[in-house]
Amino acid sequence: MHRLDVTHPDQINALAEALAEYPIDLLINNAGVYYEKYDQPKQAIDYAAWADTFRVNTIVPCG
Repeated sequence: MHRLDVTHPDQINALAEALAEYPIDLLINNAGVYYEKYDQPKQAIDYAAWADTFRVNTIVPCG
Protein backbone atom coordinates (compact mmCIF):
# COMPACT_ATOMS: atom_id res chain seq x y z
CA MET A 1 0.00 0.00 0.00
CA HIS A 2 1.29 3.46 -0.92
CA ARG A 3 0.00 6.84 0.10
CA LEU A 4 0.33 10.05 -1.89
CA ASP A 5 -1.44 13.31 -2.55
CA VAL A 6 -2.71 13.09 -6.12
CA THR A 7 -2.60 16.87 -6.45
CA HIS A 8 1.21 16.88 -6.17
CA PRO A 9 2.88 15.77 -9.44
CA ASP A 10 6.22 15.33 -7.66
CA GLN A 11 4.68 12.69 -5.37
CA ILE A 12 3.06 10.93 -8.34
CA ASN A 13 6.36 10.89 -10.23
CA ALA A 14 8.26 9.61 -7.17
CA LEU A 15 5.79 6.76 -6.70
CA ALA A 16 5.91 5.91 -10.41
CA GLU A 17 9.69 5.77 -10.23
CA ALA A 18 9.62 3.64 -7.07
CA LEU A 19 7.23 1.15 -8.70
CA ALA A 20 8.71 1.22 -12.21
CA GLU A 21 10.01 -2.36 -12.05
CA TYR A 22 6.83 -3.83 -10.58
CA PRO A 23 3.71 -4.66 -12.59
CA ILE A 24 0.51 -3.29 -11.09
CA ASP A 25 -2.15 -5.98 -11.00
CA LEU A 26 -4.68 -4.02 -8.96
CA LEU A 27 -4.97 -0.30 -8.36
CA ILE A 28 -7.48 1.13 -5.93
CA ASN A 29 -7.39 4.89 -6.12
CA ASN A 30 -9.24 6.27 -3.12
CA ALA A 31 -8.84 9.99 -3.69
CA GLY A 32 -11.43 12.54 -2.89
CA VAL A 33 -12.29 15.75 -1.11
CA TYR A 34 -15.51 17.24 0.16
CA TYR A 35 -15.83 20.53 1.96
CA GLU A 36 -18.40 20.67 4.76
CA LYS A 37 -19.31 24.23 3.85
CA TYR A 38 -21.13 22.85 0.79
CA ASP A 39 -23.84 21.67 3.17
CA GLN A 40 -24.60 25.22 4.26
CA PRO A 41 -27.00 26.71 1.68
CA LYS A 42 -26.78 30.27 3.07
CA GLN A 43 -23.08 30.45 2.25
CA ALA A 44 -21.96 32.13 -0.96
CA ILE A 45 -20.80 29.68 -3.58
CA ASP A 46 -17.04 29.27 -3.48
CA TYR A 47 -16.31 28.55 -7.13
CA ALA A 48 -12.59 28.01 -6.51
CA ALA A 49 -13.37 25.33 -3.91
CA TRP A 50 -15.80 23.63 -6.31
CA ALA A 51 -13.19 23.71 -9.07
CA ASP A 52 -10.63 22.18 -6.70
CA THR A 53 -13.10 19.47 -5.69
CA PHE A 54 -13.80 18.64 -9.33
CA ARG A 55 -10.08 18.57 -10.13
CA VAL A 56 -9.18 16.26 -7.23
CA ASN A 57 -12.16 13.92 -7.54
CA THR A 58 -12.34 13.52 -11.31
CA ILE A 59 -9.41 14.89 -13.28
CA VAL A 60 -6.35 14.11 -11.14
CA PRO A 61 -7.03 10.35 -10.74
CA CYS A 62 -7.05 10.01 -14.54
CA GLY A 63 -3.84 11.98 -14.73
